[in-house]
Amino acid sequence: MWFAFALLSAFLLGCKDAFNKSALLRNALVPTIFFNSLFCSLFLLFYLFLSEPIDPLMDRIVHLDNQMHYQIILKSVLTAMSWVFIDSAIKNLPLTISSPVKAFQPIVVLIGAMLLFSERLNMFQWAGVALSIPPFLALSRTADSKHKANVQNKWVGILLIGIVITAVSGLLDKYLINKSDIMVIMFCNYMYMTLFLGLFFIVRRFFFEVGTFVWKWQIPVVALLIFASDLMYFFALNEPNSLVSVILLVRRASILFSFVFGIFFFKERDLKKKLISLSFIVVSIFLLYIGTLKR
Repeated sequence: MWFAFALLSAFLLGCKDAFNKSALLRNALVPTIFFNSLFCSLFLLFYLFLSEPIDPLMDRIVHLDNQMHYQIILKSVLTAMSWVFIDSAIKNLPLTISSPVKAFQPIVVLIGAMLLFSERLNMFQWAGVALSIPPFLALSRTADSKHKANVQNKWVGILLIGIVITAVSGLLDKYLINKSDIMVIMFCNYMYMTLFLGLFFIVRRFFFEVGTFVWKWQIPVVALLIFASDLMYFFALNEPNSLVSVILLVRRASILFSFVFGIFFFKERDLKKKLISLSFIVVSIFLLYIGTLKR
């Protein structure tokens, strides 16, 4: 059952990328992300209201020690930063490029785990890492002109920064989950993120020239898909026989759904090279999956 939860989480992530692309088109970035975070918090509150009494949760939050709060604040800052970088790239890149590049995240997580937690990669995992690098480089060079390629490379670089930040946040998750329960971490993370993004929104609004924000119905839909995907992810983690490393890799299947949305809904072109690169990435994820089972 946990594998089905992980696959459903991947599907929801793929849908989120498509709706997020639509929400960000010709729209100001920071307020859009702020409202995404705000609605994520509201959806979580509604879910908690339906599933469990709110008082015990508040009591667990109140009794968190200062060190734990500081660590969750750090996670919230990292998550907010990753949203800003990744959504900036999604806004300016075709989905058929941004989604496969985002599949590079498991590689960063594996390298981070190797450096921080002294984990060692086996033959299949090293093969997956090696196979993922050529298509990543190829996807950054699929533009039609030199000028367009240079602009695209800039946004691919920004996307890569967001991926690295997301990977660091994911490694921090591994540490935090062992110290507190999932709902407390989700609740505090969403609340702190909303606060930080709100302050960022106000500062940019009054002190810097920013683009015009237009309310779009896709914004709460994106937030709902983010929350639902996170919930499916944690449901999968809670299954007794679930494999965390496999779940993280399965979630990267979201690139397939995003790629399809890019083709059929955004009519993106130059698909032959992108499909070849996507095939390499899918094989690299499969090798990582096999390597995880061999551990």
